[in-house]
Amino acid sequence: MPEQKKSQRFETVRNLAETEADRLANELSAAQQAWQTQHNKLEELRAYCREYATGHQSGQLMDLAALQSTQHFVDQLRRAIAMQEATVTRLAGERDAARKAWMKARKHALSMDTLVDRYQREEKREADRQEQIRSDDLVNQRFVWSQQSA
Repeated sequence: MPEQKKSQRFETVRNLAETEADRLANELSAAQQAWQTQHNKLEELRAYCREYATGHQSGQLMDLAALQSTQHFVDQLRRAIAMQEATVTRLAGERDAARKAWMKARKHALSMDTLVDRYQREEKREADRQEQIRSDDLVNQRFVWSQQSA
């Protein structure tokens, strides 16, 4: 079995690097989507809390039980908002980590592209040089034969 050229050996590495970069790009996309979904939920909770709090502060007379119930509900909303903020913060960290991993993998894949291209150019130059040597040898042989025949 003939030995593989350097560019062919590194072609496999390049393909693996590109596959990994693609996989990490998909992970980044999923992380971004998860963050966006939870961020939207957080904004909805905040808006609902503002609406509810301002709607019940409009100067309406309330008995003590209704006031306590309203205050308890607003407190629950605020706790839910705090929990959602923690979720959004955690997902932002995961998204940022996914972005860094993808950028690193993409940089590696691009480096492999450059390396394989360089090896292919070197191999082509060497093949062209070998072809020129064979061509020169053939011309020299024909010249020698023509001199011997004459």
